[in-house]
Formats: sequence, C-alpha cells, structure tokens
Amino acid sequence: MTTARGRYAKGRQRREQILDTALEVFATGGFHASSTKEIARRVGVSEPTLFHYFGSKQALLVAVLQARDERSAAARAEPGAGPEALLETVRDNGSEPGLVRLYAVTSAEATDPGHAAHDWFARRYDRLRTALAAELEPGAGPGADPGADPGAGA
Repeated sequence: MTTARGRYAKGRQRREQILDTALEVFATGGFHASSTKEIARRVGVSEPTLFHYFGSKQALLVAVLQARDERSAAARAEPGAGPEALLETVRDNGSEPGLVRLYAVTSAEATDPGHAAHDWFARRYDRLRTALAAELEPGAGPGADPGADPGAGA
C-alpha cells in the first residue's frame, strides 16, 4: 500500500522530472518549436498527465524559468556577495547558450502584458533591479554594516 506521503514524494519527483526535461527541450528547440507531446514522451507520461502538473504549455514555461532561477548561482549567493555572484551567474549562463536564448526570446515576448510569463518577468526584473541597486549603494557589499550611514565620514 502506498502512503499519502509516498504519493506526494512521487508527485514531486515527477514534477521535477517534467521541469528538467522541459528545460532541456525548450532550451534546445525554443519554446514555440517545442511540443508538450515530446516532453511527455521523454518523461514517459501522457500529455494529459503533463497537464495535470502544469495546466498549459505556457504555465510549464513559467515554471521552468522559475525553477532555473531558483537553481542558479545568483539564487545561491549570499546577500552582499558582491560582483562575484554576478560573475558566477555569467559563467553559468555561458555554459548554457540554449537557456540564455530561451530567456532572451521569452523576456522579449513577455513585454506583451497578455503573455503568460509577463508578470513573472516583471517581478523577476524588479527583484534583480532592487538587489543590484542595493549592491551598488555606497558602503554596500561584503563586510559592510547594513545600518551604517553611507554619507557618514564623507
């Protein structure tokens, strides 16, 4: 007999498998040229099963982008890590040109407010802009006192 916890863990694993496969397929062929049938086939599930986890191809795309961001070097960086975290992200991106292309094309398409990823990209860029601005503030960075007045002693 399978416990509820066992089914839940299997569901999480299946969801991760779908995300990983979709990332590979989207990064290789692009979002528009990729099919959910191909993703489902590679995972070994039916297309309706794929849509059980992700209601649409667009929702799957947003989940793929979000999962990739959560796994990126930037997401693993400690607050105040400085430019080193950004450089690590650039190095990571250099090893995944298909993914960079997917981000670039999708972010351009998502400027349309009706695009499925519009809100996700708007929130993402707002977070990035805020984090970069904080890193670039005078007195910010590794070892800085977050409560210090940047104009003190000037």
